Amino acid sequence: SRETSYTGIPIDQEYCPKTFRIYPSSDMESNHRNSDPVVFSVVAGLIFIFTSVIFLIYDWIVARRQRILSNRAQASGAIVSSLFPKDVRQQLYENEESKKKKEKAKAAFERHDSSNGTG
Repeated sequence: SRETSYTGIPIDQEYCPKTFRIYPSSDMESNHRNSDPVVFSVVAGLIFIFTSVIFLIYDWIVARRQRILSNRAQASGAIVSSLFPKDVRQQLYENEESKKKKEKAKAAFERHDSSNGTG
């Protein structure tokens, strides 16, 4: 027989002299003593590891893509710098920015115009 000790609030023996000891039957105990907690813990750990590996792969891919884009931008900038003087290069960049702003404004106007039903 197993002995366990009461770990709850201390009971005053003067006011409550009775003590109950309740044990599960061997059938009930055998039904509840199994490897389920270990299996669930291992599965949860594997899910965590799998998620971490996927995140690390994603992070590596994004960092690689950023390096490639940065290298291409630097190469493009170097080509433009070697072909055009500083003033011409600045004018080209300003013209490109101006085109982008006009295109954004036109797209915003068309969206607004079509949402009003007049387009």
